[in-house]
Amino acid sequence: VRGTHFVSLEAAAEAAAHWRPLMDSVFAKPVLSFSSSAAVGRREVSFLANPLPANVQIMTLQTLSPTTVLLRLSHQFGIGEDPALSKPVQVDLSKLFDPSTAFTIHNAKEVSLTNNQDKEAILKRRAKAASWNTGQPAHVHPWRQQDKVLDFKADPVITLGPLEIKT
Repeated sequence: VRGTHFVSLEAAAEAAAHWRPLMDSVFAKPVLSFSSSAAVGRREVSFLANPLPANVQIMTLQTLSPTTVLLRLSHQFGIGEDPALSKPVQVDLSKLFDPSTAFTIHNAKEVSLTNNQDKEAILKRRAKAASWNTGQPAHVHPWRQQDKVLDFKADPVITLGPLEIKT
C-alpha cells in the first residue's frame, strides 16, 4: 500500500489559505485532452481573459452543444476559514474567457447543480415551501440573493459566497 502525506506547518489563522489550494491540486487534477493536430512543440494557452480570484475555481467546463457550454464555478473557502479568502467574491461572466483563444459568453442562465432545473423553477418551489410555518425564522446569508435569477444582459456579474457552487 502506498500513500502520500502532506504536512503544512502554518499558523491556524493562515492554514486554510495553504491547504485548500494544495488539496485542490492533489485531488482535482485537470483532465488532459489531445487532438490529432500535427503541431509540434509545447504551447501553453489560457482560455481565461484574466486569472480567476484566488478563492474561485472552475469545476466544470463541458460542451453540451455547438453553442452551449456548462460552466460550474465554485468558491473554495468556507465561512471563517481565512480572513480574506472566505469572503464573497464576484465574477463577471462576460469577461471570463479570452475571445481570441476560447469563446465569448453571449448569454447565460443559472441552473441547478445537476443541470436539470432552471433556477427560476427552483425559486418558485422554494417560495411555495416557505409558506410552511416552522416557527423558526429563515436564516439567510447576507451575500445571497435568494430570489434573484441571473439576468445576463442586465448584469453578467455573479456573486459566490463561501463554499458556494453556481452552475
